Amino acid sequence: MDSHGYGQVVARAEPADRGDGPILGALHSGYVKRGGELLPRQGAHGPWKVTNDYQRDVPMLRHSSIDDGVLEFGTAKIDACEVTTARGGIPA
Repeated sequence: MDSHGYGQVVARAEPADRGDGPILGALHSGYVKRGGELLPRQGAHGPWKVTNDYQRDVPMLRHSSIDDGVLEFGTAKIDACEVTTARGGIPA
């Protein structure tokens, strides 16, 4: 990012990318069920879907381009506190 002059990168999901399953969907603990609406959600498919599969993730992480059409690179730097406040106090 430094060599290209980028100060930020933002992942932008399209509405069709959004899934309704929680990231911790396989866990059935009481605290996970009670806090389910506050937990992050995962997408319907990659790169938004959590696979928890090292063998599938390694080729993508090591050999795929970082510029995959989902990430938007920019020169402005954003403050994480501004993002949190803009989302109603829920961290991004």
